[in-house]
Amino acid sequence: MENQLFRAKSKVKNLNFEVDEHKESLNTLIASKVLGVGWNEKSDTFYFDFSDLGTFLSKRINTKRYLLQAAARLFDPGGRLKHSTLSEFQKHQMMLPKAHHLTDLIIEHYHKKSLHSGLQTTLYLIRQFYWIPSGQNRVRRILNKCITCFRTKIQTINQMMGDLPRDRIVPSRPFENVGLDYAGPIITKPNLKRSRVTLKSYIAIFICFSTKATHLKVVSDLTTEAFLACLRRFIASRSKLSVIWNDNATNFKGARNILSEWNEICKSNRIQLFSAEEGIEWNFIPPASPHFGGLWEANIKSMKRILLRVAKSAIMNFEELTTLMAQIEAVLNSRPLSPLSSDPNDLNRLTSGHFLTNCAISSFPEPYTASDSLSYHSRWKLVQSLRDKFWNRWGAPNI
Repeated sequence: MENQLFRAKSKVKNLNFEVDEHKESLNTLIASKVLGVGWNEKSDTFYFDFSDLGTFLSKRINTKRYLLQAAARLFDPGGRLKHSTLSEFQKHQMMLPKAHHLTDLIIEHYHKKSLHSGLQTTLYLIRQFYWIPSGQNRVRRILNKCITCFRTKIQTINQMMGDLPRDRIVPSRPFENVGLDYAGPIITKPNLKRSRVTLKSYIAIFICFSTKATHLKVVSDLTTEAFLACLRRFIASRSKLSVIWNDNATNFKGARNILSEWNEICKSNRIQLFSAEEGIEWNFIPPASPHFGGLWEANIKSMKRILLRVAKSAIMNFEELTTLMAQIEAVLNSRPLSPLSSDPNDLNRLTSGHFLTNCAISSFPEPYTASDSLSYHSRWKLVQSLRDKFWNRWGAPNI
């Protein structure tokens, strides 16, 4: 080992330095710069320094190599996205230091703005405006310190999942094949300010099998008339259904009365007649098999978690609960369908809202960029082919 070090030392003159000088260099401040942006390793922050660039440009040498060296020292915040249709906030994201108090405050702000959602949703909202190096690790660290999330986090047993049904795999339009279930009861009060009367309201949750989009409706009671009105409102806003899957309502003995009423509603003659008139196929999962309805059970869990963290023990009236459910629906439909990457070029991720409104529900509207010279008839087959390729590419990683 000593011979190898001696040979390297004898060939490289710059390797010879005194031990005292080496100790002194460890105590000095080391700064690394890339394209005009400096990073202070001691304080772990970014800064801008163009003093070297001014000295370099004062030489006034008009050669190709000199111009390339000068361009490499410039910092271009727009990058290669100057002509893209992204918003200005996404083109020019503000770079934040990884370990800084301001960065932690911004993460906490968007975590509360997303109604205490998880890592992916919070990071997606942050990247609409800011870029944090190692953002996933930093956001995960801040979310683990959230007291509200910690108190409401419940450790559950991992359920063994069964085979996916055909409706989950075959491509279809949004809300053509849905899962339906009730959640509640939720204590509400009348709109009268001084009234002390409390009522029981319920939440009907519709889950799209193909896009995992969520639709929440507040129902006043467990009657057939209230459920039919809820189903008619859903069809009017989301178009007609083809298949409805729902719980067989005999899984939990502790809620026997409520579940038996829900079972009677789904299997009543009026519901069957309405389904026959609308061409809806109604299916029930087997009894004592909650894992068959894991798709809507997981979304009910996410909805209840947000509702508990936001409303806590407050008693709302019917209008306030309806407004809150609409906001929770927007948050659930803004969740990324796949994990976010750390690639700076990966600015946007696919959400369930893209299938409903062509963008994430919580994001800003994108500008209209259609061309007048586009021939729709000649490109129809191309659009159909691209749609099929999109389904194959998106569906395989999410099954």
